[in-house]
Amino acid sequence: MERATVIQNGKYYFTDFEKQEIAVTLANKQVDKTAVEDEKKSSMSDFKDQIDRLSLDINKMSRLIINGYENRDFGMHVKRFIDIRTKNVIDERPLDPSDYQGQFDDLDEKDVEPATVNAAPALEYAGAREDVTDADVVDPNEPPKHDPSLN
Repeated sequence: MERATVIQNGKYYFTDFEKQEIAVTLANKQVDKTAVEDEKKSSMSDFKDQIDRLSLDINKMSRLIINGYENRDFGMHVKRFIDIRTKNVIDERPLDPSDYQGQFDDLDEKDVEPATVNAAPALEYAGAREDVTDADVVDPNEPPKHDPSLN
């Protein structure tokens, strides 16, 4: 008679020692899994931060391209209106294009032509004031007079 082995599935109850081994293995696997998940979170957080920074830069640059400008702080020349008597600033406004006469920093004396001045408005203004005499009015077309009292 031949013997045949038949495999049949049935319940096997673990011994206390086997249960202890499985419990230790389970605890180690849980610790390993938690460590890997924490590493993943840290990496994901780092990647998320990098992606967020790049997204902000991309959005900012896209707005610059679409708008064609950006707001910047810069120095600006202004004209001040000052009360002559009190020396207080009454008003302050940005210079208009008509206020600019040009840059003269790069010019040599040979490049500069003598200015011609229309003295009529100054003469009219000076004549309108009671405290100004004809001796106080200087014609810019006349050469300066030598004052001996200045020596």
